[in-house]
Amino acid sequence: MKKDAINTNFPEKKWLPLDWLYLAGIIFASALLTMSGLSVRSLWGSEGRWAEIAREMLFSGNYFLPTINGCLYFDKPLLSYWAIIPFSINGTVTEVSARMPGAMAGIGAIVITFIIGRRLFESRTGIISSALLLTSAMFVFWSRTASAETINVFAIWLSFLFFICGANSGSTLYVVLLFSVSAVSSFCKGPVAPAVVFFSITFYSIFETILELRQNKFTLSELKKVFFSKFRWILSLQGLAGVLTGIVIFITLLLLPVITTGSWSSAELMWKENVQRFFQPFDHIEPFYIYFKYVPVFFAPWTLFLIVSLFCLSGSSRKPAEHFVLFIALGIFVFFTISGSRRSYYILPILPGLALLTGKTISDWIGHFEQYGERALKWSMTLVCSIFILGGICLIYAFFDTRIPSHPSQLAIGVLVIISCIYTMMLFKRKMGAKGILFLISIVFIIELWIFNVGMAVAEQKRTLRPFATKTAEYLKDVSDERISIYQGYDSIFIFYLNRKPLKMLSSVEDIRSFQKMHKNGFLIGNLTLINKFMESGEVKGISLIYAEKEVTNKHGDNLALFSLNK
Repeated sequence: MKKDAINTNFPEKKWLPLDWLYLAGIIFASALLTMSGLSVRSLWGSEGRWAEIAREMLFSGNYFLPTINGCLYFDKPLLSYWAIIPFSINGTVTEVSARMPGAMAGIGAIVITFIIGRRLFESRTGIISSALLLTSAMFVFWSRTASAETINVFAIWLSFLFFICGANSGSTLYVVLLFSVSAVSSFCKGPVAPAVVFFSITFYSIFETILELRQNKFTLSELKKVFFSKFRWILSLQGLAGVLTGIVIFITLLLLPVITTGSWSSAELMWKENVQRFFQPFDHIEPFYIYFKYVPVFFAPWTLFLIVSLFCLSGSSRKPAEHFVLFIALGIFVFFTISGSRRSYYILPILPGLALLTGKTISDWIGHFEQYGERALKWSMTLVCSIFILGGICLIYAFFDTRIPSHPSQLAIGVLVIISCIYTMMLFKRKMGAKGILFLISIVFIIELWIFNVGMAVAEQKRTLRPFATKTAEYLKDVSDERISIYQGYDSIFIFYLNRKPLKMLSSVEDIRSFQKMHKNGFLIGNLTLINKFMESGEVKGISLIYAEKEVTNKHGDNLALFSLNK
């Protein structure tokens, strides 16, 4: 099939040996920050669901019916759970294996950011942009989390990369890959990935059409000409081949669980959790402007540079490549803003776009430092370094405060941050912008490496179910599953660390009494306050407390405890 160019705004660039060296360095740095110390922090929040469902899939051998403690749990598509299984050595799910898909996807998103930055602009922009994304604290955090969030980011920007490649060549391969990735990604976090991709591309195409028509006559013939040039990727035979491929993959993955289980629960989930939640939200309802708050937080510590970059872009004559990144980022923002259901981490896919915009501006600053970048870059760096110095002082203070858990390395990190930031500001005073940027990014990298490998371990002392669960698992290691029960719900994190077959769930006093009759030497795990009330009132007898963890609570905020029955 003839490869007619759809758009010549994104020309291909030959890869040089130095580019491959840059790519290797980016991969190494990304792996070091996203994959090191993944077991330092215990599972938090919804991480327990991913880990426990994958564990029970491996235990039962049923990969089409997700369960938690034996109860069906259709909340996310199956691929998000299947992704954990290849990393579970010897069939054992751990914190590392549960988080590894997110970490790999995070690395992939960083690599794609470099490739897109290099393709649209130049290698320097690609390097800076990928480094900014790598050192965005919230992106790193979610890359180190057992969830489908960074998988979603990776899929979305991989689709944009295929669009860019196909936009020049008109190759059927890239169009097919675009729709194939979109179809597959629908079963990691629902159809949100392809929806974001095609909404953003349409958003970009419409605005580009308007901008081109402003430079030409607003005639019907001109409109048809421009419109067709923007949407030829989907209106051509290549586009049709891609659409059909995507439809086949989507229907196959949608019907596979239905055929295997005989249940439409997975398809109903797809509708409820994505389409219905988008138009008729039943939870996670936030004000429409909430992402104006979350975006600056998620892009920290580079938010100030982003703000300055947007001002610089607004006052300059943007090129087509800059238009693409800007309108794609705006499209992502608008998509999640108009969604009825909003949560902070939904906006994560915008971060590579923000990194590219900021990276391009910083690259221009460095390239034309004497011309127009000196003042903007100097003042931005000074303010950021000042904030870091304040953070270093706080770290040192916290080290000497006996009320706050600390680590010996905390003092060294605090001193290093202060000295490094002062040195960075000296570099800018000497008009060494490139070295200053590189040095500041290195500082942030070291800080985050310490936070996620050491700081998180210190924080674990105040928030975790792992000690109580592992202690309980050890205490009950010789007790059969039939003799163990849980009162009033369960916490997936606790179930995961307990590492048992599905346990008996009790929901009332009558259930406790019935379980006592069946198992004279049984055990009960549950709400310390509630069960103590039952014991004090005489509603249940023969129960005695073994131990409780005062600092450990389940998802409802209730203290958990282990009790013996009939002793």
